Amino acid sequence: MQYFDVSDSEIHPAYNAANLHNNIGILIMPENIPPFLALPISLPPDNIISSPMYTYYGFGITDPSDFNSIPDIVKMGHTNSLPQEACIAIFGGQLITNGTWCGGQFMSSLCHGDQGGPVIHVLLNYLVGLSNFWMNPCNSGNPDVFVRVDYHITWINTIIAAPIS
Repeated sequence: MQYFDVSDSEIHPAYNAANLHNNIGILIMPENIPPFLALPISLPPDNIISSPMYTYYGFGITDPSDFNSIPDIVKMGHTNSLPQEACIAIFGGQLITNGTWCGGQFMSSLCHGDQGGPVIHVLLNYLVGLSNFWMNPCNSGNPDVFVRVDYHITWINTIIAAPIS
């Protein structure tokens, strides 16, 4: 694994740790990461097109009963999008907002260490979301919850357009 310097970080000003609303941040790096180590990804377009499947990535533990089961390489899983109403019925309206979406999984789910990992639109290859939270235990068949990147696009564009100090 390779590490890179971070010169600054921005946490969403309306982030709420109690209910994980606006659970998004940006790391400012003093130099670009070489493309052979990390591929750039596009932000979502103005007109979001749904996908039958999304791919998420993370370094979450692979065995919910063993917190030492951290993978050596990034893992991936697949999910689809669930209706907002179904998600609210499971998690409640305090946790699920217009800034989140739920995904049903295909034989995998998020787990401890996956938070903040990217969720990619499989067909059009752009960043759709960030891993946010799940219902314990991991891999229980319950939906996962993701931060909607398009919901925060104005804030993201403001941060990335600002001069780097």
